Amino acid sequence: MKKTLPPDSLVEILGRHFLLGRSTAHLPGRHGIIHGKEYRAALSRIPAKAGPEKRAERGRLLRMLGEPALAAVELDAAIAAAPGLAAAYAWRWELRAGAGPAPSADLE
Repeated sequence: MKKTLPPDSLVEILGRHFLLGRSTAHLPGRHGIIHGKEYRAALSRIPAKAGPEKRAERGRLLRMLGEPALAAVELDAAIAAAPGLAAAYAWRWELRAGAGPAPSADLE
């Protein structure tokens, strides 16, 4: 007998706000391919002389679009400009955690 979750279960609520799938569509590289058009549009709306929050956002978008080197530059710049910016640290960790055979994620 298959159980179904109530309409407002925690999983459904979280699923509306976060990517909670068991599909490769939710992996960053694949997600970037699927949603690349929207990510590139969002990237184009971030001004060249953006503040640290927007640089961090640019870094995350670049990562999702498969540009890890450019993403690292943006995230490191955001952290240097605003050392208390938690999103930049989280996104840099996310970038490094998935980087190759010897990931170098940190919790600086």
